[in-house]
Amino acid sequence: MSKKIIIFSIAISCVILLGIVVLVGSRLTKSKDYDKYFVVKENLYLDEKAFTKEYNNFAAITLGEQIGITDENQQVYAIGGLKEDEWICVRSDGLEHIYRQISVPKISLGNLNVSKLQIKDELALGGIQTYITDKSIVDAIMGDVTDKNLVNAPTLVSVVKQVNIYFDEFPTLYYILYYLHNDTDGCFLLDPITNETWMIGHELMMQLN
Repeated sequence: MSKKIIIFSIAISCVILLGIVVLVGSRLTKSKDYDKYFVVKENLYLDEKAFTKEYNNFAAITLGEQIGITDENQQVYAIGGLKEDEWICVRSDGLEHIYRQISVPKISLGNLNVSKLQIKDELALGGIQTYITDKSIVDAIMGDVTDKNLVNAPTLVSVVKQVNIYFDEFPTLYYILYYLHNDTDGCFLLDPITNETWMIGHELMMQLN
């Protein structure tokens, strides 16, 4: 076989291979077409569905696949274990925000059953210090998160720890509060979004010793 025929055969093979790569690439690109959500004030719209932002400190434990993108170039994700036509998570500038379909009832600390608490020490290696799963202790701590225990946040604190609250009804969501303590005023839980502060008993502190 002459060199010209060999070179021609190689050229034809390269063209065919390039065509296959382009075809596969175009199909992959097409498969990654995302739903387009439109931002209108504080809501998101997808066709006839409207999603409203949860103005609280709920966060997703596990995100599913990216399902959409907003007209402001924010990424929209499904939330593991939840229906994507009811709950979505929007990521913007490194922050994640939970949205619910407007027909879905609003959730709050007061209408969910707490299953466990996770106490995180931001200064400790790995961040996680302990879990509280004993139902009686969990109920005692969360039982103090009521209007009658609302107080002003202490101005001086000696201990600050993140408290992640998990729920029976929504096992793939958690709520973030902060535990504050000083030797003069006692123990508190702070909601950093609403700025509400509750004075609580010593049950949480005793789990940290």
